[in-house]
Amino acid sequence: MKGKHLNLHERFYIEKRIIDGVTQATIARELGLSRSTVSRELKRNTDPAFHGLYSCRRADTLAKAR
Repeated sequence: MKGKHLNLHERFYIEKRIIDGVTQATIARELGLSRSTVSRELKRNTDPAFHGLYSCRRADTLAKAR
């Protein structure tokens, strides 16, 4: 899926599954994404201001600002 952007629903799913302790590989498989897509999403959009926690709404805002 070259060039696909994650939407808020997918980001919410990632946030929930990370909180549940699910691995990035499993999340990627569940969403039909590559592991690197999930990994990059978490790396790019995890805000240190939120104590290193991933927030789907904050991630969506950061992504749209790019």
